[in-house]
Amino acid sequence: MWRKLFTKQIQVCRAHDQIKYPNIFALEECESCEKSLCYMCGNSHVENGCQVRNHEIARITPSTDDTINQFNYGALTSLDLNKLKCNCGKDADAKTALCAACGSASCSTECHNINPCTFSQNFSKDTGFSFRSIIIGNAYKMFDKKFTVGTIFSRNSMHFITAYLSDKKNQFFIQRGHRQYGNPHTNTLQALTINQAVLDKEVYLFRVCQCNCKFCLEANYHSVFQCQNHCRSVQAYEIRSYQQENLEESQQICQCKCQACSSGVTLHQHTKIDCFSICKSK
Repeated sequence: MWRKLFTKQIQVCRAHDQIKYPNIFALEECESCEKSLCYMCGNSHVENGCQVRNHEIARITPSTDDTINQFNYGALTSLDLNKLKCNCGKDADAKTALCAACGSASCSTECHNINPCTFSQNFSKDTGFSFRSIIIGNAYKMFDKKFTVGTIFSRNSMHFITAYLSDKKNQFFIQRGHRQYGNPHTNTLQALTINQAVLDKEVYLFRVCQCNCKFCLEANYHSVFQCQNHCRSVQAYEIRSYQQENLEESQQICQCKCQACSSGVTLHQHTKIDCFSICKSK
């Protein structure tokens, strides 16, 4: 079914409100519903349990940089605003925004376009739109209003990049989902540090799946969310078995103090099913 998408003329997606969201290509195929969809409708189908594959413009861009690779696979990453510069070289300020699609910081749409970002290829017309939805000024305002660490302030789906408040005003956390439209500019990369919070990565189900089981290989590029009920790895099988046999217990708040269970940064608490595969006391 996926191959059929490339043997026919690409059409504008008709599965959503055309007045509110016009000119978006149906670049993706829902194999469950046998429908061509845009990235927005694709997200909804994924969340409804369908098997949807990202178009090639929305997949990981290979890199030799370890920080980029860990970030691309969903590791919790801190962003130091004192080191952050826009694509143009200007120091970041409250008006600077990160693109949720490519991860680069910019002070304007023109500045954003300095860095290769394939997100605009979703549209049938040049709308001049960029996905600069992670606004530093919003983080400042929420920090000053005493919002807690881990509060999400990004204005976009978690299929892209999610941004959380930290305990410092000049820093916040970001985590990357499976929808990736290029890598961050070097001016953004220099401000990124990978956090060793294994729990935060474990519970972020919209990260790219790295499993090599038969199902995941055949499904090609996808998120952990899409394969969690189908993955044939031993780990996934054990998690599903535990949840089925101990449903009530699996939803209880974990009280374990092991290194993995204590590694959460944006999480104030988690359930036993969240940490099942990484908890050292099991």
